[in-house]
Amino acid sequence: YAATLLQRSVVRQWDRAGGEEREAYERLTAVTKAWITWQSRAVMSECRERCGAQGLIQANGIALQLASIEGTITAEGDNTVIMQKAGGEMLLGGVDLKPESEIGAEDRELTDPQFLEDLLADVERISHTRAKARLRKRAASPLARWNSTVTPAVALADAHVHRLAAEALLTAAAQAPSGLPADLLRALHALFALRRIAAHSGDLLARGRVTAIQVESLPDAVEEVLGFLEPHALTLTGAFGISEEILETHPMLSS
Repeated sequence: YAATLLQRSVVRQWDRAGGEEREAYERLTAVTKAWITWQSRAVMSECRERCGAQGLIQANGIALQLASIEGTITAEGDNTVIMQKAGGEMLLGGVDLKPESEIGAEDRELTDPQFLEDLLADVERISHTRAKARLRKRAASPLARWNSTVTPAVALADAHVHRLAAEALLTAAAQAPSGLPADLLRALHALFALRRIAAHSGDLLARGRVTAIQVESLPDAVEEVLGFLEPHALTLTGAFGISEEILETHPMLSS
């Protein structure tokens, strides 16, 4: 859902872009392509594993889809190169960082979508600060300086696109009909954001952006969201609108 909604958001922005904005939207389109195709591989790899031997049978579509995704990861620009280039450009002013929230973590809850958004912005700023510090260090050569900087620079590009994907989910939730549709999208946003925050909880804790209690609560918060989403799994997958004709071509779905 995050990847789909991000792609739609970027396409709409691209259609409106012009003049001086064009370069920024070209970079956004590039990192979005890289992130979505990497996410697609991760999702399809998990699907293949969950389906066991059936996932290896070509007629079921997963194995072939995985091979196709490998092509998209390299086609129209290799993802690794794209992210390195974008990260470098962001360090030179090609990104607008969200300001740090003035509300203390102790006054906020992990169930607050805006708190989660602010934490994702914190992760982005942390990556930016780390990459900038590496860029300013003395080095034997420009290449050595860039080699030292490239890892946090790529982390910056990754953090940026993660935040935008979460933002697209939250925007969709606000636009959805009230009730279950909006609740499901908000829950998907929470799950997406909480998992990302958990992966960077050490950095966030060290900088006082979350409390120790909140870090300890992250696994339970994720499980609570999963518990809400699980009964609606078929609704969520059905909403992608894949036709029955296509589903019937895969033996494991029609047996």
